Amino acid sequence: MLFQSLSSMGFALSLPVILLMYMLKRTYLDTEVSSSLLWRKALREQEANRPWQKLRNRLLLLLQLAAAVMLVLALMEPAFTGRAAAGRKAAVVLDTSASMTARTVGSNVTAFESAVSELRAWLEEQSASASITLITTGEDPKVEASGSPKTIQEALDRIRPQYGSADAAAGLTLADAAIRGEPDGEIVFVSDGRSVRPERLRLAAPVRTLQVQPAAGNAAIAAFGIRENGDSNQGRSAVVTVMNQGHVPLSGTLTIEAPGVKEKLFAADYKLNAGERRTFRGELDAEAPYYRASIDSGSADGFASDDVAYAFPASGKSSRRALLVSRGNLFLDKALQLAGVQTVRAVPGTYEPDEQTMKTVDWVLVDGGVRESDLRSESWNKLLASKPVWRLWSAESPPEGGSAVVPDSGEAAVKDHPVVHYVTFQGVHIAKLVVTRAGEQLGDPVVTYGGKPAIYAGRSDGKPAIVFAFDLHDSDLPLKPEFPILVAQAADWMGGGITAYLGQAVAGSRVEVQRQTAAVSARWEPVEVLYGDRQAMNAIVESDDQGMPSGEQIAPGLPGLYRYVEYGEDGNVLSGRLLAVVSAPEEGGVAQNGPAGAGSLDGTAGNAGAGTSTGSATTSDRGSTDDVISASELVDRSSAIPWICALLLLLIAAEWEVYRRGTAG
Repeated sequence: MLFQSLSSMGFALSLPVILLMYMLKRTYLDTEVSSSLLWRKALREQEANRPWQKLRNRLLLLLQLAAAVMLVLALMEPAFTGRAAAGRKAAVVLDTSASMTARTVGSNVTAFESAVSELRAWLEEQSASASITLITTGEDPKVEASGSPKTIQEALDRIRPQYGSADAAAGLTLADAAIRGEPDGEIVFVSDGRSVRPERLRLAAPVRTLQVQPAAGNAAIAAFGIRENGDSNQGRSAVVTVMNQGHVPLSGTLTIEAPGVKEKLFAADYKLNAGERRTFRGELDAEAPYYRASIDSGSADGFASDDVAYAFPASGKSSRRALLVSRGNLFLDKALQLAGVQTVRAVPGTYEPDEQTMKTVDWVLVDGGVRESDLRSESWNKLLASKPVWRLWSAESPPEGGSAVVPDSGEAAVKDHPVVHYVTFQGVHIAKLVVTRAGEQLGDPVVTYGGKPAIYAGRSDGKPAIVFAFDLHDSDLPLKPEFPILVAQAADWMGGGITAYLGQAVAGSRVEVQRQTAAVSARWEPVEVLYGDRQAMNAIVESDDQGMPSGEQIAPGLPGLYRYVEYGEDGNVLSGRLLAVVSAPEEGGVAQNGPAGAGSLDGTAGNAGAGTSTGSATTSDRGSTDDVISASELVDRSSAIPWICALLLLLIAAEWEVYRRGTAG
C-alpha cells in the first residue's frame, strides 16, 4: 500500500484532542449528606479520580478514535499496487538526452541506466496482453517499439543515450496521440527532471513521471579558443572559460594538451561556487594541429560530457588578404593582425580601388561609420560585387532603409555557426543596434542581442558574407577576451571556409562542408571518441542527387574529435578536416528542482498535496494530473478509500448502538 497525500497525516492531531476531551471532562452528581463533615471524604475521593482513570471502559471513546483514524486514512488517499489490467494501453516516453548520462546521486550508475533498469522491472509487472508504445526523445521523437511488454523489453536493448538536442515536449505530444481515445490510457514519462514539465502541456491522457535524480555538481568548459601571438614565431595563446553549472561548489584542475607533446602545455587549479565562471589565459609553447582542454573535478562532477573541448589554430589558407575600409579602428585592426590577416587600409572618400586592388585582396571589410555614399562609385560597386564583404553597420549612419534601436535587454542568444564557435556574448554590452531588411538574404542571425539581430553570417550570391548590426564603438565587445576569437573565426569564414578544420558542432546536427571539386566519396574517421556507446555514433556521409558527398553533412552522434576525409576517383585522399563534436550545451544544466527532489529512485511517492512533486494540473476533462513517483511505484494503483468508507459506516452504526443502550459513560 502507498499513500498519495502524506500531508493529510496532519489531521491525525485530532486523535489526541479527542482523548484530551475525555480526560478533562468532569462529572458531578447531586448527593444529599447528613453532615458537612462528609465533604472531606468527598474531596478525598475526587483527588483519587485521576484523568486517565476516566478512559477505562469507554467503548464510545474507542469507536470515535477508530472513526477519526479512518477519516485521516481516507484523506491520505491510500492505494494498493498491483498488475496492470489486461489489455490496457500505455505510452512510455524515455528521455534519452545527454543529461541522462549524468551519474545518479550516491552511485556511479548513470540516470539512463537506472531508468532502463526500473522500466524493465515495471514491464515484468504488466499483463502479457497489455499494449505499450515506447517513444524516445531526440530532435525528433521516435517510436522505438509498440506491442507487448516482451517486445518493449527487447527494444530497450538497442536504445542508447543521444548527445544532440532533444525535444521532450514533442515526445509527450506523440505519446498522447498514440493512446488518444483509450479510456484507461496513460503516459509514463521517464526523465531526470531538467526537460519539459508535462503539466504545462495540454495532454488528454494522464501523465506520471518517473524522475531519476542526477548528481548536483557539474563543471563545464564553456569556451575554448586559440589565437596567434602576432607573427608565427611568437607562439600561440589559449583562452578557456570554466563554469560551474551545478548546485554545489566544485574545485579541480584545468589542463591543455596537444597531440605528440608529452608534457602538459598549461595547467591551473580552479574553485567555483554554484553558477560561477572563470576565464583562464595561458601561453602555448608548442605548435599542433589542434589542442585539447580538459577539466577534472573528481567524483563531485556528475556530468562528464562537457569536461573536454577542442580548439584549432587559425587557418593557414592563403585567402587572408583583406581591404579594410575604415576611418580608424585600432581594436579591429589589431584583432585582424592576430588572426593572421594582411590588411590593406583604405580611407573612405579618398581611396578608389583599381585593378591591382581587385587582384590582390581576397575580401573587403567595411567598418562602421563608413557612409554608403562614400562607396557608390563605379570602381567601388565593381569591387563590392566581386568580393566577399564583411560589413559593420553604425547607428549614426545606418544603411538605406535601416533604423537605430536600443536593445530591450542585455540577453544574448548564440546560434551554432563556425563564425561564433567558442563565443558566448556573456557580459557584452551593446548600446545601439541597426534594424534593416538588408540582412535577410543571409538567413537567420547567428547572434541576437536583446531580441534583436546582432550578427548575420551566410552566403550572398554564392560568396561568404558577414554583417554586424552594430558599431564596435557602441559596444564593449573589443574589450572582451572573446573578441580576437570572434574576429579570427570571421576571417576564416570570409576566406571561403576553413580548409583544415570544420570547427565545432553539436552531436547529430547538420554541418556545412565545402566539398573538394574532385571528391567522389568521403567518410568520418574518429580521432578520439570521448563518451558513449560506439553503436550510437551514426557517422554516415550523405550524398547528393549525383551520388557525390553532400555539401551538408550530419555530425557524428558522440562527443569527440573526428576527421572528415575526402577521396578522389583514384582512391587517394584529397583532404582531411577536423571537427569537434560536443553534446548539446543546454544538457549540462542540473535539474531546477535541486538534488533533493522527491520522486528519485530512493524517494517515496508524492503529489502536490504532499509538497514533493513538480506539481499537478488538470489537463483535460478527464482530470489528468502529473505525479512524480518513485520507480518502484510504476504499477497500477487501486484506491483503498471505498473500503475505508465501508468500515467507517460500520463504526458509525456501532456507535449508535452504544448510544441506544446508554453505555456512553
